[in-house]
Amino acid sequence: MATPALSLEADQQTSAVEKDSPQNDRWRSEEITTRLGGTFMLLVVADGEGETAPGEAADLAVEVAFAEARLRRDDPLPKLLAHLLDQMNEIIFRRGGGNIVGVTMAAIQADVVWLVQAGSQTRCYHVHGDRSAALLTNDNDFPLGRRQFFPHPVVGTYRLKRGDKLVLCSDGLFAEDLVSPGDIARIDRYREVKGAARHLSALAMGRNVRDNVTVVVAAYGRKSGLTLKLLPYYLLACAAATAIILIGVLVLQKILRPISRPPDFGVAVLVEGNATQVEPLQIIHPGSDVNAAPDSPIHISLKRRESPESVVTQTIPNIDLYFGPGTATNLAAIDVEGFTDPARGIKESTNLAEVSLFEGEALLLSKQAHTFYIWLGLRDNSQTPFVIVRGLPAALGIERRESQISAYCLQGTCSIIREGKSTPIPPGAKMSFSLDDPGDSSFSSASLDLADWERWLSLCRTWQTDPEEISEACSMLMP
Repeated sequence: MATPALSLEADQQTSAVEKDSPQNDRWRSEEITTRLGGTFMLLVVADGEGETAPGEAADLAVEVAFAEARLRRDDPLPKLLAHLLDQMNEIIFRRGGGNIVGVTMAAIQADVVWLVQAGSQTRCYHVHGDRSAALLTNDNDFPLGRRQFFPHPVVGTYRLKRGDKLVLCSDGLFAEDLVSPGDIARIDRYREVKGAARHLSALAMGRNVRDNVTVVVAAYGRKSGLTLKLLPYYLLACAAATAIILIGVLVLQKILRPISRPPDFGVAVLVEGNATQVEPLQIIHPGSDVNAAPDSPIHISLKRRESPESVVTQTIPNIDLYFGPGTATNLAAIDVEGFTDPARGIKESTNLAEVSLFEGEALLLSKQAHTFYIWLGLRDNSQTPFVIVRGLPAALGIERRESQISAYCLQGTCSIIREGKSTPIPPGAKMSFSLDDPGDSSFSSASLDLADWERWLSLCRTWQTDPEEISEACSMLMP
């Protein structure tokens, strides 16, 4: 199935009360192409405040954002957004005429959106269903230009579904709850993006908004056009097709059977490094996003609970996860007990851990009888490729840069599962391929050289102060 297209609509209005007030809001969007041919959409909404030409300060902030984004277009997107805020703040502090600028930025690639916010003058809402819009950004007291040094920003990561809409807006829309989240959610009724932004700005103008209003709506594909009038026919067609589908499922079940997942008894702990959502030694539950800060790798250990509901935990020894700076990941499952997957050669009961890797690099080291699935995208998508590693010991390094994947089988039994086909990776070898090429032609393999081993050993040893010291876990990476 083709990836839904991203479509945009924006509308900008000056105050409904102060007709002669200057327009200090700015917005811009641009699709940026990386050197490897990948693309992402960058959206920026900025709101200038101050006594001397705040609109020009907002202009300057937007110009800096897109100029830097083109220069650093190959950076991981979370790292890129953090860098953009830092550069924008430095320029506004030095050249902004004493003004401040609130800004919200979104980088959208396929079905993933990364968000950052500076100040409380702009926001981003997520619309999925027409009951209420979810606020994705967090208002803060760090607008651009107020301080010389900008604090490390929190970069949020979210998934989009077909028909979802993002609303980036200035505070003319949401200040004093002039247009409520419930009002914003009503644009879910628009099958397409056309008219959605105008609808929201018109609401604010009709309620005598005192500030400028900027609204940018990004729609991820078209909303389904199914109506109540057509629902009986739809249900009849579904009922007629059910028997055929069931027969097909029974025939294919032995080959493409859904992976059964018994209860998850695991949690995780951030041992070392800085993550954008998690404090050190904080408990991380299954299904959580854990994204390494742009300037810091992270080290995670796994723990087992007495039951899925228990708060009593015990560390699982000899299992370590390391993620490089700026890595975006999700701990889909941590310690699933009693797992089998005969279709993929896992016939005896084992414990399973699953990680979704969206960008960056991951290193897994284990001396336990565990199986590990490293998904190259969302686990719940049956078409998502993944890498299996197991063994006593098992060590795997994976690097993902947009659609380019390199898997390093350091120790154990490793294989790539793609479109139902298993491709083994011999121990001591690496395999590279592109997610954009569904065939086997993109696969290339090579034996690991000394630089490959040293690369992963360096990540493992990040926090060791003694250059001669090698921990028990890191010793697995000695060639």
